[in-house]
Amino acid sequence: MKQDHLWNVAVYIRLSREDGNDESLSVENQRKIIGTFLEESFQGAWTLAGEFVDDGVTGTGAERPGFQRMLRAIEEGRVNCVVCKTLSRAFRNYADQGYFLESYFPRFGVRFISLGGPAVDSYLRPEAICGYEVPISGIMNDRYACRTSADVRNTLNMKRRRGEFIGAFAPYGYQKDMNCKGKLVIDKTAAEVVRNIFLWRAENVSCQEIARRLNFQGILAPSAYKRQSGLRYQNPKLEASRGLWSARTISQILNNPVYIGTMVQGRQRVVSYKIHDRKAVGPEEWFVVEHTHPPIVDRELFDQVNSLVQGKVKGKNSSQTRHLLSGLVYCGHCGQRMGRKTAKGHSYFACRRREGMECPGSSIREDQLEELICGLWEKLEEQDKGNYSVQRTQEEQLLRQKQKELERLKRIGDTLYLDWRTQVISDEEYGRVRQRWKERVQKLECWCEQQGIYGQEEVKKQPDILERSNLVRFVRGIVIGQKGEVALYLCAQNERREGSN
Repeated sequence: MKQDHLWNVAVYIRLSREDGNDESLSVENQRKIIGTFLEESFQGAWTLAGEFVDDGVTGTGAERPGFQRMLRAIEEGRVNCVVCKTLSRAFRNYADQGYFLESYFPRFGVRFISLGGPAVDSYLRPEAICGYEVPISGIMNDRYACRTSADVRNTLNMKRRRGEFIGAFAPYGYQKDMNCKGKLVIDKTAAEVVRNIFLWRAENVSCQEIARRLNFQGILAPSAYKRQSGLRYQNPKLEASRGLWSARTISQILNNPVYIGTMVQGRQRVVSYKIHDRKAVGPEEWFVVEHTHPPIVDRELFDQVNSLVQGKVKGKNSSQTRHLLSGLVYCGHCGQRMGRKTAKGHSYFACRRREGMECPGSSIREDQLEELICGLWEKLEEQDKGNYSVQRTQEEQLLRQKQKELERLKRIGDTLYLDWRTQVISDEEYGRVRQRWKERVQKLECWCEQQGIYGQEEVKKQPDILERSNLVRFVRGIVIGQKGEVALYLCAQNERREGSN
């Protein structure tokens, strides 16, 4: 061995969740064993280039944070020797083991040392890499990972079937029960937001408008709320969204049955224990368990909200033209949706059960219904304009207040800088106060920018009620009585208006 060869050693340590509480595999134990080896048994001059740890990470793939940092150090020339406790700490994948030991490390001139199971030193005993013991050990480590993965998957599926929550973070509106593992309890603060979302949507407020209202009120979106609550939640989209609500987030909440006490898990699964990519599975493979935790909204409200979406996708003819009132007209006797028929040049709505004499329900002409709806719509136009004007005035007043506060903060920033320049305050005090000042200014600027966009919007004219997209925002249901009486249930006012054809 050349005495003047200096080895830049990378210590690699890994512990996966499946290793449990095995003290012999703990991070600290691995660190002590490798440290003792370097001090007492390492052959050659060496210096520690770095320690790379993957704690709670499986070894079946190379996409491990610590392992990847070590590879970058190798490629940058800062590491030319890797030391680990055993082969299984570096590799649980037989194919990866062969690639790195026989191709990657030799290509970059890296000395690889495993202290046991089996002992390997690619510099002192390169023939061991090509022998039988290393490949056989790799196969056994690979099979062990396969069996462990199957055991873990079976255990998780058993918990899913029992309705135990196994996710890393509870859904928005809930918290993990600290006293009962696998159970959810209501987060009162977030649950109130969830209830408002469902109530607004039940009034036919769009998801985009709900998101706007929450942002205007300064309520954090679920991802930002988790971070603020002290959870170690990571999401690459968090910075881009700036903690604001979106229509997509609202839609996901409205469609999640977890809010009626039903646990739905297993919507995705990994391809294999080696390929960690996730793929969606069909509803028939989901784990659905009812009454596993306290509901935030009742089933009636949940079904009402989701029926709004379902009503929009029905009622198409062969030319894909959606009829104006399809899915909105109900029989006042049996409560079933009425079907649309055409006879003698007129379109009618009649109860589908009437033909089989199961229901004595009546029928009504479509043009008469449209006329009644238009009459009510005209009465509501003036009332809606007044309500909108009051709301916009309040929002504009609040926006002006926030803008004045922002101007005041900026003046304070100027004064703060002058105090620092004239040594009225120390560098430490300046740095601490300026950081808080900067965070407050950024938050206000973001809020004012967001609300300024809405403040610039002009008050739009009332939309045409005889367009399908506008009608479903106005009418929740139309009930036809046996004698032809008509009752309209309006979403916006959540009240019952009666009329007669």
